[in-house]
This record gives sequence, structure tokens and C-alpha cells, in this order.
Amino acid sequence: MGVSREQQLDELIAKQALTELIYDYCRACDRMDQEFLESLYHADAYDDHGHFGSGPVQNFLSFTAEHDWRKPFGIVQHNITNVRLKVAGNYAEGESYVHAFHVIESPEGPYDVIFLGRYLDKFEKRSGVWKFKHRRPVVDMCYRIAPSPMSLQVPMLDGFHVGRNSPEDPSYPFFTLFKRGRA
Repeated sequence: MGVSREQQLDELIAKQALTELIYDYCRACDRMDQEFLESLYHADAYDDHGHFGSGPVQNFLSFTAEHDWRKPFGIVQHNITNVRLKVAGNYAEGESYVHAFHVIESPEGPYDVIFLGRYLDKFEKRSGVWKFKHRRPVVDMCYRIAPSPMSLQVPMLDGFHVGRNSPEDPSYPFFTLFKRGRA
């Protein structure tokens, strides 16, 4: 006997919620929104973020809260591709490819770090809400480019709004439905 239409719809709804959770993580990181980032994990979750904090998620979240992430990062942008999800009731697993671009300010001048990898995720749905249970970034490739050739001082960009990894990002006054600290 096959899977019922209702089961298929439940799985699609779960996969959409999980995909949005993955995207929300990227927005929280790119806008350096600590409150939003913390809301995406279960309190007993794990995160394997290398020197940024591995083990209980509080290690990672404490690192991001204690260090003003905006200081070293001039620009940060995460892009997600190839999202694969498997759902089993209130538990799910997923792999998503990430391309992350960072301009890092240093005493020697800015340099770029381009990270290509994957997020390996375990999710749980509790009280009707999907959150990360265990997140493991995996590095497949990384490029360090010094000095950074990135520049927003290009004539064709005159008059454009410039993104910020802070509450001053142009998206906050533009949108009424997207607010800092929540989806």
C-alpha cells in the first residue's frame, strides 16, 4: 500500500518548514541577529562549529554573543543550494550545500574567505515547531583572498542601498513582516 495523500502533504509541509529554518539560519548569521539565531535551536541542541564552539549549542551561541561578530566581518553572505531532507514523524535529517562569502577586517587590511561546504542537520519538531537538534558544518573547499578585491565603490552602484550586518540593514525599515529577533 502506498503513502496517502495526507501523508504526502504532511511531508511537504514539514520539508517547507525545514527549508525555511535553514534559510532563517542564514539570515540570522548574515544580519548578525543573535536573538533570531538563538531561537532556531532547541535548548539541548548540539552544534559543531569548530573554534566558534562545538558541543552543546550554548558553546556556539555564547561565542557569537560574547564576540561582537560585526567587528571582524565587513560583509557576510550565506547562500543555500541542493537541500535534501528526510522526514520521519517529528524527526528529520537534512543536507544542504552552502556557499558563504566573508570579508574580514584585519590590521593588515580586509581579506575574503569563501567557504564552500555543507550543513548536516538533525531536526526535531516540538510543540509544533521545527528547530535544529544537531548542526554540523562540513568544509569542502575554502578560498582566502588577500587583499580583498571586493568594493562597493563602483559607479553603477550609485544610489543603491548598501546591505549591513546589523540593525541598520535596509531590509528592516523596508519590511513590516520581517523583524529582528524572529522569522
